[in-house]
Amino acid sequence: MRAIIYASAAAKSESKSHSSAQVKKSESYVRKVNALSGVDSSLKRCSTEQGVSDFSGKWTCTSTWGLEGFLKEQGIAKIQRSIASAASWPVWEFRQENNHIEFKNRTMIGLLEEEFEVGGAEFTAPDGKGQSLKCSAFWEGATLLIIREGPQGKWTEERRIDESGTLHFQLRANAPGLTACWGRTFNRAL
Repeated sequence: MRAIIYASAAAKSESKSHSSAQVKKSESYVRKVNALSGVDSSLKRCSTEQGVSDFSGKWTCTSTWGLEGFLKEQGIAKIQRSIASAASWPVWEFRQENNHIEFKNRTMIGLLEEEFEVGGAEFTAPDGKGQSLKCSAFWEGATLLIIREGPQGKWTEERRIDESGTLHFQLRANAPGLTACWGRTFNRAL
């Protein structure tokens, strides 16, 4: 269950220095993880005039994939995996102005909120258990990547909008020997 709660972590941003060298190192690492996990980086993405995706609006989850395998690989007990798999799908809401993003995630455990600057300072976000996660957000093309690190490990979240307007979310662990990832797709609510 840690990974599920973690995946929907929420927070207000905090000011901390974050060097461009750290961001470049993270970007390089994410590219390697993408290559190992078979992520297709060539997909066309929906973007704004500035070249980044515009996530603004309300999004309804339409599918979830890979959750059971991901949680099993993370060492999550079968009963917790069953609960996570049976949970209702979330509704996401984004308010975005260029690189400033406010994110609301309505889940079975309540409303989780997060606010951050993409490419800005590292920020701290509590997970669903109140543990502090060290986070950094950046663009890779029109894809929003957030690297999160906490007591249970380090993860990369990827959000992108494909050419048909579908939002794709993917979460994967950044640790040797862990290859499973899971994700969701969302459509804009009308």
